[in-house]
Amino acid sequence: MSNSIAFLLIPVAAAVAGSVLIWIWTRSRSPRQTGFHEQLQALAPGEGSRPATQPSGIVRLDPSPDEER
Repeated sequence: MSNSIAFLLIPVAAAVAGSVLIWIWTRSRSPRQTGFHEQLQALAPGEGSRPATQPSGIVRLDPSPDEER
């Protein structure tokens, strides 16, 4: 193996190994969280509830003909 290839591959291998070690260490220390699906189910509205209606966001600047009278 030439020196240039070793010069590039050894730091990359060390970085990958360090990242894996840190990932394993932090994973074992962090508490188990509920899955993403369970979190979505907890936040979801009930079965019978209807979605809230959203206002159109359009504001009229001039009065409508009904308001002029």
